[in-house]
Amino acid sequence: MYASPQRTGSMLFQQFACCGLFGVLVSLFYLALALALPVAAGLPITGVDPRGFLLCALTMVAYSLTAAASGFMVSMIAVNSAAINAIANVYGLVIMFTSGMAFPVDLMPKVMIVIGKCTPGWWFCRSISAAMNSEGTVSVSNWFPGIALVLLFGVAFIALGLALSQMRRLRPNLAAPASTQLAEV
Repeated sequence: MYASPQRTGSMLFQQFACCGLFGVLVSLFYLALALALPVAAGLPITGVDPRGFLLCALTMVAYSLTAAASGFMVSMIAVNSAAINAIANVYGLVIMFTSGMAFPVDLMPKVMIVIGKCTPGWWFCRSISAAMNSEGTVSVSNWFPGIALVLLFGVAFIALGLALSQMRRLRPNLAAPASTQLAEV
């Protein structure tokens, strides 16, 4: 990126926008598939509240953008790809096992719940639960706090990623060796 004639900030924005768009498209495809499979199996979907489904769609879009922001932040650490993959895998496992995605919250130790509340995955699950609860009622007032926290995580990830990027530009010796070699050429 340092050897490119294009401004680094513009390239970072394009990278994030591309990953975010891909995440949104995958989320929307997943939702379409979640509706199409029961219909294809001959099951009625009349019990699905359109407002709740819309809230779930908005939650998934927000979470996919937050995931892209998280990936952006991790990529700005500027370590090798194996380390970035390790960080992403550990982070993903922490979210999966502390948010209620892998097993019910009732079975989780309290320490896992505390850790889970510090991740966007916890608030994603709370938003989905509020949007499509078992009583069949949709409560925007219960849904909104969770989705707002998911989006705040995304903003924090972008801010941290930009700060890391700025540190790399100001101190090239913090960048990965390959980037430093390109900058010196």
